[in-house]
Amino acid sequence: MLRQRLVASLVAHSCALRSQLQSSSQRPNVSQNLPVTSVQKRNASRLEPSYHCDFAIIGGGAIGSSIAYHIKTHKANKDFDVIVFDRDLNYSRSSTVLSVGSIRQQFSIPENIQLSKDSFQFLENAKSNLTVFSEDPVDISFKKSGYLFLATKSGMDRLHQNNATQIASGAKLKLYSSDSLKEVYPWMNVDDIAGGSLGIENEGWFDPWSFLSALRKKNESMGVQYVQANIVSFPDIIDRGEQLNVVRAAIGDPAFPSASPLSVIYAGEYVNACGAWAGQLGRLIGIGGKSEDGSCYDFLTDGWRMDPRMQFPIPIMPRKRYVYVFHCPNGPGIKCPMVVDPSGVYFRSEGPAGYYICGKCPSPEQEPDTHNLEVDYDFFDEEIWPILAARVPAFESLKVTHAWAGFYDYNFMDRNGIIGYHPVFDNYLIAAGFSGHGIQMSPAVGRAAAELLLKDKFETLDMTRFGFDRFLSNQLIYEQNVV
Repeated sequence: MLRQRLVASLVAHSCALRSQLQSSSQRPNVSQNLPVTSVQKRNASRLEPSYHCDFAIIGGGAIGSSIAYHIKTHKANKDFDVIVFDRDLNYSRSSTVLSVGSIRQQFSIPENIQLSKDSFQFLENAKSNLTVFSEDPVDISFKKSGYLFLATKSGMDRLHQNNATQIASGAKLKLYSSDSLKEVYPWMNVDDIAGGSLGIENEGWFDPWSFLSALRKKNESMGVQYVQANIVSFPDIIDRGEQLNVVRAAIGDPAFPSASPLSVIYAGEYVNACGAWAGQLGRLIGIGGKSEDGSCYDFLTDGWRMDPRMQFPIPIMPRKRYVYVFHCPNGPGIKCPMVVDPSGVYFRSEGPAGYYICGKCPSPEQEPDTHNLEVDYDFFDEEIWPILAARVPAFESLKVTHAWAGFYDYNFMDRNGIIGYHPVFDNYLIAAGFSGHGIQMSPAVGRAAAELLLKDKFETLDMTRFGFDRFLSNQLIYEQNVV
């Protein structure tokens, strides 16, 4: 009986909302066709005015904000209304601001190399791209420095294969033999290393918080609205599932969604840029089954929801990663590049005072709990420090000063991003799943997504292979260089 009442309630609510749109047979231009006061009088004490826009971007980190930026700056922009919704606009758990803010071209997939090359140009010119008139010039503390990938004898074939792809895609690299590495990096033990690859252009690192803050400020200066909201349901879908129609959101404190007022969002296009939680947002529509709290419609067993394309989830989940900061006054100093050890441990200098950052992806058996951002210092002692001390003898005396944790938006199918519409919904675009590379690729991802939204095609970089359909056709694209 409970299930029947729930189904009846949802169907009734869907029909009531649909009746508001009967005057228009086309995709709703919400700013024209729906009055601001057309909010369902349900839970009236918690309702706020609804939001109406052309583009509703769910996720206000680097990728979501970059999409908003490129919509507003695209030549096809006709003063579109863009609203960015994020459950925490303080970004306390944002993957963007908790990242190490590095960028490289040394990937194994041409699309990833192209995305990073294009993004590097944007970041290098952040001052001119993001400074708001009459405001202080933007400074994202951009430092140009290369990634140094090391390889043992068994890994040299893959290194050379990746180098061939990278060079064909325009990346600038320098290859080192073991003897050359000893000469250039005398502070590093390379007795077990057969060679290395150093990026000599278009690589480096920057301050993630400064970048996101500047991007948001620029967007707001162009009329983009940012709203703190926790999406709780998609209560109405029209045209037999071909278009999303209405989103319900709790507006306010993300820590207390049940006490936050409810609002309804009407948009012509919806963008899932939720990063690590993109799969969870998809489940609210019924993509891939139930969400963790059961808030989806998989119990409806007729019509478009039985479309087999709805059974495949958005294959993105959060993976927690630790970043450790340590001090070593007698270390290699500011000339230390971003070194990627064959073990998976990475490290680089962090400023001129003898500080460094480091980390490592845990094995599948070691994957930590993602319900919190607590740091496991034993992981450093057992998995990272022995590698650091063996690779750089000076690091034997290092001292960890602090650490933090953040989330990768991990694509568990092929570790590559998704840029494209869901095959069932022609107004629901996904831009997520870059498995730790989202911030560095965000400028180019934002432009590619904006082109799809505005022109229904890629105009600059062809990201067709990154569409959602690759999962349905089993045409996966595996990225080998995930750090």
